[in-house]
Amino acid sequence: DIVKDIKKVASSFEPRLPPGAEIVFANNNSVHLKKRLNLLYSNGLFGLILVLVSLFIFIGARAAVITALGIPVAFFASILLMNFFDITINSLSLFGLIIVLGMIVDDAIIVAENVYRYIEQGLPVKEAALIGSQEVLWPVTASVATTIAAFMPMLMMTGPLGKFMGIIPKVVTFALAASLWEAFFILPSHLAEFSRPVRQKAMRGNASTWFVSLQSLYAALLTKLLLRRYRSIFSIAGCGIVILVLAIATLDVVLFPNQEFDTFLIKAELDPSTKIEESEKLCSIPEKLLLDLPPEENLSVETNLGMKTANLGLKEGGYEYASSFAQIKSRLTDHQVRKRTGEEILANIRDKIAAMKNGHLFRVDKEMGGPPVGKAVAVRILGDDFQVLEMLSNKVMDELSKIKGVVDIEDNFRPGKEELQVVVDEDKAALYNLDVESIANTIQYAYKGSIATKFRDANDEVDVLVKFDAETRNNRQGILDIKIPNSDGAMIPLKNVAATELTSGYGKIRRYDEKRVITVTANIETGVNTSRRVNLEIKKIMEPYMQRFPDYILKLGGEYEDTEKSMASMFQAFGLAILLIYMIITCTFKSFIQPFMLMFTIPLAVMGVLFGLIVMRTPIGMMSFLGIIALSGIVVNDSIVLIDFINRRMAEGGDRISVIVDASKTRLRPILLTSITTIVGLIPLALGIFGKERMMTPMAISIVWGLSFSSILTLLIIPCLYAIVDDIKNGRWKKYITYKYITYNN
Repeated sequence: DIVKDIKKVASSFEPRLPPGAEIVFANNNSVHLKKRLNLLYSNGLFGLILVLVSLFIFIGARAAVITALGIPVAFFASILLMNFFDITINSLSLFGLIIVLGMIVDDAIIVAENVYRYIEQGLPVKEAALIGSQEVLWPVTASVATTIAAFMPMLMMTGPLGKFMGIIPKVVTFALAASLWEAFFILPSHLAEFSRPVRQKAMRGNASTWFVSLQSLYAALLTKLLLRRYRSIFSIAGCGIVILVLAIATLDVVLFPNQEFDTFLIKAELDPSTKIEESEKLCSIPEKLLLDLPPEENLSVETNLGMKTANLGLKEGGYEYASSFAQIKSRLTDHQVRKRTGEEILANIRDKIAAMKNGHLFRVDKEMGGPPVGKAVAVRILGDDFQVLEMLSNKVMDELSKIKGVVDIEDNFRPGKEELQVVVDEDKAALYNLDVESIANTIQYAYKGSIATKFRDANDEVDVLVKFDAETRNNRQGILDIKIPNSDGAMIPLKNVAATELTSGYGKIRRYDEKRVITVTANIETGVNTSRRVNLEIKKIMEPYMQRFPDYILKLGGEYEDTEKSMASMFQAFGLAILLIYMIITCTFKSFIQPFMLMFTIPLAVMGVLFGLIVMRTPIGMMSFLGIIALSGIVVNDSIVLIDFINRRMAEGGDRISVIVDASKTRLRPILLTSITTIVGLIPLALGIFGKERMMTPMAISIVWGLSFSSILTLLIIPCLYAIVDDIKNGRWKKYITYKYITYNN
């Protein structure tokens, strides 16, 4: 809205512009935000269409419409709660809604499917709606609670990622809570009102024939697996080990992979005595290089004299000011409309600057979007003596330059201008009854001045500042002639107790953990190396060297430090999520053993995530790990309802294998449908159908592949695991293994 108002004002100036001139909103971030939001809108809308199509195929038009009514109800309630908690519509909140898009119909699907199952059996519609919804009340509530429990620990994550990602669990929780309320208080009344007694085929629509065939095929396959249940479990475990080994061998660990950027900097740092006019003249050459970029790539070029971005290893490092500093900012057009990537353009500019006569005075850097993480490489050297610190920082820079893919290496040590230092002989000063503080204060008053009195004229008041005149201040010998009053009131010439030295000072003294620090930073060429590899390599190289300097410390900062903090916080969140899920399942089934069986779906999901990342050639990053945390709550949902039905059927008695197969066959449709709706809701984002959202896509890939694997294996492996647990509980496992051994040998 602000940009629109500015454009209106700017348009009034356009008639007065000289020929060829135009007004360009070079730093208009609203354009990029709008594109990202449109991308998420497109993915969300297409995902919604796929969800509705899936419902129609599996449960027919009438049931699909009634079930889908929960989507707008849940979304409307979520937006109201978002507004109440001051959460705006942004890329993160939209992503949270896309994640939950397929989940919010899961509970409605289970309720509707169970109600229609009773209607098919001949019960009156209202009675079927009451019994069908009551029967799945606690399993569905538990399944929603486990999903919320998986997302909620994200709120406890610390570090920059924790602050950045806190919106997603809130949005997901709002939507799931609203969908649960709709599924048990609104949906049953709709089913009772609009449903009618139906034949077996009517409920399933045109899907009857193929779905009955699918059920028969599933029952036959499950029966074979149950008869070979121990072998099946060991086979899955073996597959998991193979996938894990492949992932370790092929996947890189990158905090936020493949981030595109549209802004980069050329920073100049000249001799401290350089005047600003000289800085301007020197910057004209790289400035021309940027202005010569093709119009379809170059949006704007901005030169700032007397300042540059501070090199602290952070994403936002603040600014430094001096006449010897300069900075040129180039903003590129959107990456989707230009042929070359930001990395390619930056590499070309970097090569041209290196070929310049004064190219060594310039450093290239890029401004990354996304979460607030530090530089790819940021090595801090801590100690007391700047000479040693400078020597160590030069060693680090030299070693980094030998590592493949490391570019834009620089440190933040700044030598100051030439200065005159007064060196006090404290022994002589003591003889004259002087101390260093008195000497320093007198010199400060003489050169900087001090307010002696105030001049008042009517209502005006003016400070009277007294100090040496310019000629005396500029005379090096004159400072030694200053007379300093001692404790006895005698005036002692400074030259009696001190001497002067002409030396270079420090432009800025930075500290970290109360010690002086020099930070060395660098960028990594995408696809050539990774931040983690480079940091571990420089750590391995420097650790033996640092042993020669026991009073000096080397610390890895930037993206590596942020990754370590976020990973530690993430594992804590994952542990808490697992604990909460276990407690919820334990309360639901009133058992300590069955929750372990249900949570076996989590490693199955992790297998799918790793396999998906290998296939999609996507590095393991923070968003992938967050996808695994989210999956830990999602994947147990189907198992909860499945095991609940098996328990009910087992309580009724009958042949154990037949009971497990029959109960699993009964839950085939809702399990497939709840998984498919979640998967298809995220497929557009995972595949980048409308364009890739580089930060969110890895999490979508994790959920899609993880849920696909776990859903299939839940239907096949969890019943086998149930039978094995029942074997152990009733002591049948010895007889089973003995029987199999004898049969095999015969």
